[in-house]
Amino acid sequence: MLAGSNTTFTVTAYGAPTLAYQWRLNGTNIGGATRASFTVTNAQPTNAGSYSVTVTNLAGTAVSSNAALVVNAPAYVTAPITNQTVQLSRNALFVVAAAGTAPLAYQWYRGVSLLTGQTASSFATHECRLGPGRPILSRHHQPVRRGHKRARQLERSGYCPADHHHVCQ
Repeated sequence: MLAGSNTTFTVTAYGAPTLAYQWRLNGTNIGGATRASFTVTNAQPTNAGSYSVTVTNLAGTAVSSNAALVVNAPAYVTAPITNQTVQLSRNALFVVAAAGTAPLAYQWYRGVSLLTGQTASSFATHECRLGPGRPILSRHHQPVRRGHKRARQLERSGYCPADHHHVCQ
C-alpha cells in the first residue's frame, strides 16, 4: 500500500460468548486494538510488519496467522541538485540524493530533453567547453551564445557556469 493510505484487518471468530480480541504487530500487542477489526490510518513505513490477532474466551485462546503489511513510500529528493561553475575543459558532477521505497530509479534531463543512459544518482558532464551553438550561462542563468560580450568575458575567465538545466558539454 502507498504511505498515507488506510487499511483494515478483519477476523471472523466463532466460540462461546464473550470473545475478546487483541491485535498485534510483529508479536507485540497494539494498545486499544481490541475489536474484530483493526484499521491502520495514514500508514507509514513504521506501520509495516506482520499483523495477527488473538481471540480469547472462557474456553481458551486462538491466534490467527500473520497478515503482512507493506508500506511503500513515494520517492522524494532529500538533497537537491546544485548549480556549479567549472573551468573550461573540466567535468562537472551533479548529484541528487533521494529516499523512498527501494528500488529508486533515476533519469537525467537537459532542460526537457532526456539524457539517454543517464540513470544513476549522479551525472557527469564531459570537458565543459564553449562551441558553436552551445549555450553557456551567465551568472543569472540566461543562455549566452559564443561571440556575445558576456561569452567573451567567460572565455577569458576560463569558467563555464553550468546547472542541471543547461550543461556545458
